[in-house]
This record gives sequence, structure tokens and C-alpha cells, in this order.
Amino acid sequence: MLNTNPPYLRVREINAYAKNVLDEQAFLQHVTIRGEVSNFKKYPTALYFSIKDQEARLNVVMFLYKQFPAYLPKDGDDVLITGQVTLYVKDGSFQLNARQIQRFGEGDQLLALQQLKEKLAKEGLFDATRKRTFIPYPRHLVVIAGQDSAALKDITANMARRFPLVKLTILPAKVQGALAVGSLTNALQKAYTLPADGLILARGGGSEEDLSAFNDENLVRLLATSPFPVVAAIGHEINTSLCDLVADVRASTPTAAVELITPDVRDILQEIHGARQQAIVGLERTLERIRLPLQRFALHPVMKSPFASFQIQKEKTKSFSLRVQQAMQWQIQSWKLETKSLKEKLQVLSPSRILDRGFSLTMTEDGRVMKSIHDIQPGMKVTTQLKDGMMTAEVIETKPKEK
Repeated sequence: MLNTNPPYLRVREINAYAKNVLDEQAFLQHVTIRGEVSNFKKYPTALYFSIKDQEARLNVVMFLYKQFPAYLPKDGDDVLITGQVTLYVKDGSFQLNARQIQRFGEGDQLLALQQLKEKLAKEGLFDATRKRTFIPYPRHLVVIAGQDSAALKDITANMARRFPLVKLTILPAKVQGALAVGSLTNALQKAYTLPADGLILARGGGSEEDLSAFNDENLVRLLATSPFPVVAAIGHEINTSLCDLVADVRASTPTAAVELITPDVRDILQEIHGARQQAIVGLERTLERIRLPLQRFALHPVMKSPFASFQIQKEKTKSFSLRVQQAMQWQIQSWKLETKSLKEKLQVLSPSRILDRGFSLTMTEDGRVMKSIHDIQPGMKVTTQLKDGMMTAEVIETKPKEK
């Protein structure tokens, strides 16, 4: 609090009092002021400049907590500054602590851009289903970038280092200013006539105003008709244009664009080397599988002395033939003995042998052998075979055997 009955006041006290008075004014805590930028200075932690009109000047400071704003003003810009009016106690300066900076009229431009973005999104131009992928090993790529720009140099240098096998067709174009849209349109139309595998559209960083050509509706629609995949490297992470959204791939930098769509030749060589080593190992294993049976075969007697092996086989054949002959002779002898035995048995059972033992054989006139008394009737003529002859007789009487 300010001492109301002092003999004098200290400078800090009056400055602090004035600051408190200003800070208590709700109107001054969030105010937007238009003015022309002058004496702009950028430091790592803050931006210092003034804004002025024809009658007055106001100091402005903007403290940087994370990163610089997307739009950095320059002397002479007509801007809108939003922040809090206060007083810097240390030097008594009346200033505006800025929280937001934009070009005057930029609000209308941002609204129009947002409306266009929503319109194109509803038409499906930004849909993920439209996105195409680049082939793994592109043969021909078209590059549209500013003539002699850092973006173009980054692309050509990184492509030469990363994938020098690709053919690059450079189509220079203006990438900012009033003539940018027409120049970019002409470059795209020419690119579409080429037998390419893809397109790199690059610009590098810049303010929203610098990138405005890439938000042109006609240019965005033309880019959407590309016959081959498109990678857009326009601005940085904090800047996203409509061309970025309609492209198949979005890269934060031109270098990143090259890395996203081309392989690294060093990786390819490494893969080839790995495949070669695998092929060598596989071939060696195959040869080893073939070599082992060949080595065993080489140790066989036939390989050491073919004639000796022939003699061995000849002796084996001779021995086998002898065994077969012996087996056949033994079998024949066995059959002879068995036949003789059967013959003797048959001789024992021969009718002549039976007759020699005193038996006779009686037959009817027609040669039937009489086996039973019931086969003979009185009056029948029968023939009886004896050991040394035959006789004929007539049956007078039959007597069956008593039971």
C-alpha cells in the first residue's frame, strides 16, 4: 500500500502503485490493439517491439514460454496485438504484455481458410481411404520446389546420398507471392504428363502468409487429381496447409520427404550382403550333405580296386551257385527216397500180394467185385481170381453171416 502521509515517495512505490491501478482495470487485462510494428527485436526468451499509429506509440513485450509464434511480425506490418496493458515497475514504462499476434485482417482469412478446409473435408479430399503408398523402389520422381531453394537442395542432396538410382525431374516453381498459385499449377500440369512413380511438392518453412498459395482451392483440387502418389513437405510441424492434407504422405521437412518414400541404398546393400551370406551357408550345407555319402562311397572296395571287387562278386556268385546245386541234389535225393518208400507201401497193398497170401477175389460176369453176400444170388455165375489163375462157378446157395 502507498503511504498517504509521507514527506516524500520512492520511485518504486509510485511505479508499483500505478501498476496496481492498471492491473485492477478489467478492461485492460484483455485488450486487442491495432498498430504498425516498429523496432522489432527477437531474443531467445522474448520479443520486444512497438506498435504505433499516426498519433501515439506503445511498447510491446511477448515472453516466450515454449516456442516462437507461427507468425513473427516485422517492421511496418499492420498487426493486432492481444494482451494486458500494464506498467513495468523497474523503469516505469507503460507497455502491453502480448499473448497473441496476428496480421490485421488475418482473422477473416483464417475464418475463410477454415470454411474451405471443412468444405473440402466433406467432399472427402482428405480421407485416409484416398491415400496411396509409394512403390518400394521408385524409378522416376518429380520434384516441384522453388528454384535454387534450400528445400530443393536438401532433396537433391539427400536423394543422391540415400537412393541415387532414382531419376529426378526438377520442375522449378514460385512458392510464395502473387504469382505462386499460377506457377505451381503449371508445374503440376506438366508433372502429370510424365511417366513418374511419385511427386514431391516442397517449400520448407515460412509464415502463414508465405504458405498461403498452398491453401488455394484450385491448386488443392488439382493436386487431388494426381495420377501418382504425392508427398508434401510444405512448412514445418506447426504449419499445415491444405496441400499437406490432400497429399498421400505429409513430411515435416524436405529431407523427411526423401526418407519417407525411398529406401536407403546402404540398407539395400546390407540386405544383399545378408542374402549372399545366407546363400553361401545354404550352398555349403547342401554340398556337405552331398559330400558325406560320396566320401562313404569312395571308401567302398569297388572304388579302391574295381577288378578286386569284381573277383569278390564272382567268388560270391560261384559259392552261391554251388550251394544251389547242392541244395537241388539233396532235394532230388530226398524225393527219390520218399518215392521209393511210397512205392513199397503201394506194393504191400497191391492185390497180387494179397492173392499171394491165400486170399481170392470174386467178381460177377461183368467184372464187378463182390464185396457183400447180399450182392450174390443163387444161380449167378461168378469168376474167382486166385494166386495162379481163375475159375468160373455157379452159385448154388448163399449163407449170410450170423449176427
